[in-house]
Amino acid sequence: MKTTTKRLSYIFVIPLTIILSGALAAPSQAQTPLRKLTLTTTGTSKVTPDAVKVTVSVSHQGSSSTLATSSVAANHKKLLEVIKKAGIKDVDFKTQSLTVNPEYNYNSSNGVSEIIGYRATQLISIKIDKKINAGAVIDSIVALSDDFSILNTTPVLLNQDATYNLAIKKAIALNKTRALIYVKSLGAKLGRAQVVLEGTPVISYPPMYNGMAKDSSAPSEATVSDLGEESVSVTVTITWEIK
Repeated sequence: MKTTTKRLSYIFVIPLTIILSGALAAPSQAQTPLRKLTLTTTGTSKVTPDAVKVTVSVSHQGSSSTLATSSVAANHKKLLEVIKKAGIKDVDFKTQSLTVNPEYNYNSSNGVSEIIGYRATQLISIKIDKKINAGAVIDSIVALSDDFSILNTTPVLLNQDATYNLAIKKAIALNKTRALIYVKSLGAKLGRAQVVLEGTPVISYPPMYNGMAKDSSAPSEATVSDLGEESVSVTVTITWEIK
């Protein structure tokens, strides 16, 4: 009977110990909820563009597609002479497209459209560094012949990383400044940033030329290339810890 009693005591004591240890450990697992503050701010960096991107159209109508493309090819050589004379590098110009399409004349008497020739058009993109007089280059191009026209010009930023990074720093600094205002007003302290989200950057360019072509009747004034100022904006959303 003594042996039986000892065995039963061991059986009841062990489960009781486990239950007590679990009960004592439970309070230590409780944590204070983390207080947070989420703000969205935008940083903007402004800089003068480094270059001008010019889109040149070379177009000619011929009695056949061969004659039209041959004329465009000859004009393309003239364009290259102007570009290289201005000091523009080979890597800074390229052909965007080359098209050949029939030209029609609609006959209202019989309602039939007849082919009167073929038009070949080549679009060339040229990037002109700000060290080069872009206005003088444009004038030289449109002066070649009536087959040349300037479709559009856009200022561009060659090194966007530096301007983009500065905009990020401004956005984060502004976000932290506003977060400090909030927490001080609440009598609290600002902790570390918990989450940082970045929006899509916005780049705005000043308007420039559009649809410029040769006009022999207009006064001969030099074209001026105004680069203006470019703005790069970055929006960030940051979640801060409040102590």
